[in-house]
Amino acid sequence: MGLKRGSVLNFTNSMAAAMEQAFRDEWNLVKDVPIPEAGEQDRKIMFAAIAQGVLDYLYSHRNEIPTTNQHDTSGGHTHTLNFTIE
Repeated sequence: MGLKRGSVLNFTNSMAAAMEQAFRDEWNLVKDVPIPEAGEQDRKIMFAAIAQGVLDYLYSHRNEIPTTNQHDTSGGHTHTLNFTIE
């Protein structure tokens, strides 16, 4: 199963939905009130666009993310990502 970016029309179980939930959680934590329903569609558009941009960027630069393969004769192998954020 691949990573689901999400769109306004296909939001469920996506990165965009996870971003919206994290935003709601942070809003409640900081402001101690539920997020207003006004602006919900605008937030979904924003989170869908961000998720699409992030995953599209990572996919288009996937060969630039260094990985290390660790072989284990008893259990196959694992991959370790080695990267820096600029």
